[in-house]
Amino acid sequence: MKKLTALILLALLLAGCASKPTEPVAPDFNITLPEGYSLSPLSDTECAIVREGETLGGLRLTDLGNNLKKVEDTLLYRYIDSLAPAPLIPEFMAMYWDQDDLCYIHVTLKITDPDTETVQNHTHYLFLRSGGIYDLWLDDALLDEDAQKPIFQAVYP
Repeated sequence: MKKLTALILLALLLAGCASKPTEPVAPDFNITLPEGYSLSPLSDTECAIVREGETLGGLRLTDLGNNLKKVEDTLLYRYIDSLAPAPLIPEFMAMYWDQDDLCYIHVTLKITDPDTETVQNHTHYLFLRSGGIYDLWLDDALLDEDAQKPIFQAVYP
């Protein structure tokens, strides 16, 4: 029994040594946006995308790790829920895209304020950049799909 206990303890010790926590990633906001757009820092991990003083979207380094193909559904749901804190109500549809050298998660997010019944619609692109997963979000009311495309192409590595 003592040998079995010793083996179990040794296995647990070795397993703990083998698993390393993910190293923090330094944010990379070195991006050239299309003419007329600029990045405005909001924090160490987030910038707003601005045109003529109006925020049209943003770019943030998420805490989803560094492997887009292994983001668990529960982590993705928790992240999207964090974008619409209570009492706001998030509804979304997510699609994983991995084709023709493009790999990202496309999220269509609808946020409803139950108090005012106002609705915001955002498009999110989650993708790997410089060792971390970034979230490019764009306000659908301010940018149609044709206007969003060149921003995505400028930001996506």
